Amino acid sequence: MQGLPKLLLHSKALAQLPPTGQRRDMLLKQLRQIQVTPERGGDFQWSVFLAPSPTQVTVVVGYAISWIIQDGHISILDIRGQ
Repeated sequence: MQGLPKLLLHSKALAQLPPTGQRRDMLLKQLRQIQVTPERGGDFQWSVFLAPSPTQVTVVVGYAISWIIQDGHISILDIRGQ
């Protein structure tokens, strides 16, 4: 699994990650999928003026994961859920 981009979780995203359970497992699985195939993009995306790449949003099990690709890394900006 060499050559995969690093995932950088911002503190806001990390605070929203459930401590245990099936939802946590599904979120971690989705984060891994984003890391392995970032070229697929998210379910939604939008461009922000001055941003180097569009913000991607991936939805899984009632959570929305917002992320961008920046300097060869994948930055997880936020995780919002129920």
